[in-house]
Amino acid sequence: LHAETHDEIGSADALNLLGVIATGDGSYGEARDLLERAKSMRERIGDEVGVQVSTHNLGLLALNQGDYKHALPALEEALAIAEKHEWDTYIANSLCDLGFAELGEERFDQARAHFAAGLEDALRMGWRENVAYCLVGFSSVDLAKGRLDRAAHSLGQVDRIVEDTHLIFEIYAERERERVERELRAHLGPDGFEVLRAEGRSLSIEQAVAEALEP
Repeated sequence: LHAETHDEIGSADALNLLGVIATGDGSYGEARDLLERAKSMRERIGDEVGVQVSTHNLGLLALNQGDYKHALPALEEALAIAEKHEWDTYIANSLCDLGFAELGEERFDQARAHFAAGLEDALRMGWRENVAYCLVGFSSVDLAKGRLDRAAHSLGQVDRIVEDTHLIFEIYAERERERVERELRAHLGPDGFEVLRAEGRSLSIEQAVAEALEP
């Protein structure tokens, strides 16, 4: 219908949403084609918000595929657009997802810096879902650095946020969350992990964030 009425904004929105659906279905080739078409159309009509969203979604597609080399430049481009216009929500989102791309490249210090910036922004905005994403990232960094107690605490707080908000993670974040949990269970033992996870659940969100941000 948008195409028939020559509504390029509506057509680009529809293509972008179809790309998101295809990504969720695991139809990655189809998703890339749809998302790139949406981005191209948005660039042509000068829809900078739409370009930022399309670019970010292409980065998420690469994250879901485990293609971190392509995820990084897409998410950096999306962040640059958001920072240019001072779009706080998009900045926080891009920072967090950049952290996951850095994790995939095992650049843990850079990942931590992105998660920290995204986490502070998300907490300030009251965006609990993005806090949960960043805490998954922190749990992965802390696992790599041998800070197992803190990693387990972060996952406990993530459980609490998921329960309260009915959050369903994107594929890349859920994959990392499950990996960290498996590793922690192996290192701490099932009982030890559950004790620490329960401690993390009992923290306030401010306490959990403060612990994650400790040097």
